[in-house]
Amino acid sequence: MGQRFSLRQVEPADILSGAQTIPTRQASTCDWLPANRLSPQTYLGWAKLDLGAGDDRGFCNALANAKRATCARIDRLILANYLLPFVGKTYPEKTQVLRDIGISIPPVIHELIIDPRNEAEHGYKLVNSSGANRAVGVAELFIQATSEEAERVPIVALNWNVNYSFYCGKTGEKIEFHGFATQPMLFIDVSKYPRR
Repeated sequence: MGQRFSLRQVEPADILSGAQTIPTRQASTCDWLPANRLSPQTYLGWAKLDLGAGDDRGFCNALANAKRATCARIDRLILANYLLPFVGKTYPEKTQVLRDIGISIPPVIHELIIDPRNEAEHGYKLVNSSGANRAVGVAELFIQATSEEAERVPIVALNWNVNYSFYCGKTGEKIEFHGFATQPMLFIDVSKYPRR
């Protein structure tokens, strides 16, 4: 006879309290984040190349690529921390929610990168050398400062307790589910939000 599950509503505080009792020595992770996107480092590299042009076009492109690098990093942090309701929000909202969970996004990111790029893009303002250099420099510092956090893959389960067998042979793959072990497990359902 298989195990039976019942669905019931639980307060978030109860989930967090229960999760604190689970040993973290066995954390199962899954890098389910989109892999086909350009990295912040790629945009940052382009921004540095754009600075090298030393002209108005280069400065404008450097600022735009510094903004892309910064926003690509912010968006990865949003996804990696299961903050999917904030994907379509503004960058002030995204940075605030990241601050709320302990990931520091200083206001200088908006002041020297995002806001100037928006003024250049939507107000058709010329970007000067010092503005472009500041934006690229701050973007580089931000990318470096958040690199460790950005490399963390999302935790899918703590104390994985699923008993299964996996076979791979001439006829293909076969997975057999045998039930659950007795220790508690915290499973985070990421399949509700499929890859885009």
